Amino acid sequence: MSKTRLGHPASCGSASAGKAGEFRIFYLRSVGSLAEEAQRGVQAGEIVRVGRAMGRPNDYVFRVLRFSPATAKRKLKKAERMSPEQSERVLGLERIIGLVEVMLEKSDVPSESFDAPVWVANWLDRPCPALGNKCPAEYMGTRMGQELVEGILAQMQSGAYA
Repeated sequence: MSKTRLGHPASCGSASAGKAGEFRIFYLRSVGSLAEEAQRGVQAGEIVRVGRAMGRPNDYVFRVLRFSPATAKRKLKKAERMSPEQSERVLGLERIIGLVEVMLEKSDVPSESFDAPVWVANWLDRPCPALGNKCPAEYMGTRMGQELVEGILAQMQSGAYA
């Protein structure tokens, strides 16, 4: 992965509230352990954590993951766990950010000058030729769509047309 494939780091901003590489664990974990966590339900506060790392408000995460804002806000206010389906979508987004962090580790881009969560947020909202010029965000509301997005990122890493 090079600077030209991911975009220049300076254009990615630096609004992340987290530390570099904090999402890579979600990409490196086994699918089985992620599935178990989704079945238990992740805390609704994860929406806030991901949104902050991406430099986006909670409403952005609600929109991208196709959450009902009213339901998500209620769960946040009461510090409840999300449903397995909602949890799967949050974990999937964290996994995608983690994939970009792992790709970055294998690249020549200095990680301290590149904010992977912010880059992912920006990339999700840009038309992608591999998706017929649809934005990757349009596919984030289902796990199958997220797998498609992961595949496109892997193609970008390999240098294939994406």
